[in-house]
Amino acid sequence: MLRKNVSISNNHLKIIDPILKKNNGNLSATIRDIIDFTGFIVKKFGSIETAREELSKENHSHDYYVDSIYGITMPLSMFRWLLESRDKSNLPIIEEVTQLFMPESGGATDLNSVIKDINEKNSLLKWPLYIKTHIEGEKYIILISGSDTLINKFGAMLLSMYLANLDEPLKLTNVLKLPSSIQLQFVGSKKNEAKEAFEHFYGKMGELPVKS
Repeated sequence: MLRKNVSISNNHLKIIDPILKKNNGNLSATIRDIIDFTGFIVKKFGSIETAREELSKENHSHDYYVDSIYGITMPLSMFRWLLESRDKSNLPIIEEVTQLFMPESGGATDLNSVIKDINEKNSLLKWPLYIKTHIEGEKYIILISGSDTLINKFGAMLLSMYLANLDEPLKLTNVLKLPSSIQLQFVGSKKNEAKEAFEHFYGKMGELPVKS
């Protein structure tokens, strides 16, 4: 056991106060915690100086901004499509939509699992959308709700396009626009019929009709 005298200023005591309280005022235990944490930082970054440089680069306002009503995140491919198509209003290519909605496991294909995964991704991306689904006989009813009608419309278009291109595609048969949501109705179909139905409702340019 090595014993050393340590001089600590009031400023340093204030800095380590949370760790001191964690250790019930035991200064020796507090110093051991600090040494353990310093060892972890050096192992991760290589040196204290490197750690300071890397951590100082972080934008601490990011989380606040994204959590506010003004901030969302978006996959790079979808962001590129929005920038490239701002003067054309054309549809994204199916590969980009698939990348956005494909389940992480790559194996879940039933509608409930697909919708559950999409809701989780929307939450992570901070997209103000929530999707619910239920089955009525052979019909699949999907309700897309959110605070912004334009984003609801965009989400409905992307989801309809994705479902029309599944291995077991769903054909869009009806669209009902509500004040704060959009209700979509689908049935099982062949892929060519599902794509034709998608174009019938959205057109080549992805425009959702005013009337259902």
